[in-house]
Amino acid sequence: ESAPKGVPAAVRMPRSGLILHADGGALRVAQYLMELRGAAATQGGDLLWLSIVPCSDDGVAILGLDVEHLLSSVKEHAALLAKLRVVSNIYLFSSSVLSLDELPFPPQVQGPFRLAVTPRSLMSKVLEMASAAGMELSPKQFSATVSVCRLWDGSLGYSCLPRGTWNPVEDLRSWEACPLQLQGEEAAVCRILYRLEEWRSRLGVFVSGAGVLLHTHQEEAWRKALEVSGAKLASAHEASIVILDWKRSFSDGLALLAESPAPLAIAVIPIAVAAKQGGGKASRASQMLEEVGRTLS
Repeated sequence: ESAPKGVPAAVRMPRSGLILHADGGALRVAQYLMELRGAAATQGGDLLWLSIVPCSDDGVAILGLDVEHLLSSVKEHAALLAKLRVVSNIYLFSSSVLSLDELPFPPQVQGPFRLAVTPRSLMSKVLEMASAAGMELSPKQFSATVSVCRLWDGSLGYSCLPRGTWNPVEDLRSWEACPLQLQGEEAAVCRILYRLEEWRSRLGVFVSGAGVLLHTHQEEAWRKALEVSGAKLASAHEASIVILDWKRSFSDGLALLAESPAPLAIAVIPIAVAAKQGGGKASRASQMLEEVGRTLS
């Protein structure tokens, strides 16, 4: 068993866990999960997983000793990340092999099977091997899911679990229902509620009972979300929290922030707005943070 890059080779990593697929968002997901793990350790709670390892720009491995226990413990957090449009898929593995030729086909469980494979470039070879092994495949009427995923060291994670344990067709966002049943603006309000939940989980920011000063182009959606969360809108001099979420008017919001006596401010930094200045996401994020720093200095 080899360790991820940067980890001494003598360190043996568990060969069971989950891969969260996040297009270009692996570092954000890993940071979020590490913060949750750190909070659990600080508070004396159970550590939900043994380790978190970015496998690529798009994938993060959550390692543990039991895949089903891991899946149960990560569902709430994966649902939140899916709602924030960060995580799109989950792949499970309970063992690993060095090459596709070593996959234990056919599985020792009853089919038909559904395949869950990442990266997609592996799918044609996995399909060929499944057919050669006489496996009955069905994307809808399946009894078990065979998962094959590329791990951090180039090896392949593998699992075969019954549909009752793992259903890859299931929308991750359905794991935790939105607390509002609205028409029209439902999506916008729910996205804000998911963001507030992320702030609570990651930053320890609770808006319940707070007076909030908003600078946003979605004021009605924010108002409804804050009302559900037990907060209320407040003037600049009465607010205890300032929230900035207005892409094209972000600079004006920074001026408002500088004038407010509120002890806490949260800004949703619009990286896309800085695209005209060139550079990648990291460069544009740095530019926006520098602007925030200049305004508040």
